Amino acid sequence: SKELLASQVDAIPADTKAPEAFLYEGLQALNKVSRDKLGISIFKEHEYIPQLLHKLHRFRATSKEGLFELAKDVARITADSFDSQSIQAIVIPSKGEKWGSLKSVEKLLTEKIEVEFARKITAPLVGTYELRLADAHLPSSKISEAYNLIGIDITQPYIQQAHYMLYQCVTSIFTIIEIIKKWDVLNKGSEE
Repeated sequence: SKELLASQVDAIPADTKAPEAFLYEGLQALNKVSRDKLGISIFKEHEYIPQLLHKLHRFRATSKEGLFELAKDVARITADSFDSQSIQAIVIPSKGEKWGSLKSVEKLLTEKIEVEFARKITAPLVGTYELRLADAHLPSSKISEAYNLIGIDITQPYIQQAHYMLYQCVTSIFTIIEIIKKWDVLNKGSEE
């Protein structure tokens, strides 16, 4: 990469930050802002999260299987860690309706923003969750849908695909943070 060459040959350190470095920071910030603004913790604390953080980097994705394994671990600390019960104390499903964690987050967001925007924000998290199921031999059409939700260009090398997946998930988390920060002043249809 250009950054590696600049760093090692020209002694110019990279001025960019890896999205991996912001994932846990984003989760912590989201919990803090959700406690401040909504009175709930959006994420459940798990003892395995610190162990997973060391494994959450794009360089695991040297193959398609590596990308799927990374997606599985990203989904474990995002989709699997959203606290649906706490979220559903604020947005209550209709009788007989069941929402998973990502649908609960989407429904929470639609309290303040339009459905299409909420879906766009959560799409990378949904795509990553779906991509993790590729280990279970999903049909190729489902895998294609997952790639599309994340926005991954499958012609790129796997490491770049992994970088983009991580970047999109981190962007989703920080966008949700910004919406919750403005919770008291946002009215549906006023998203920026």
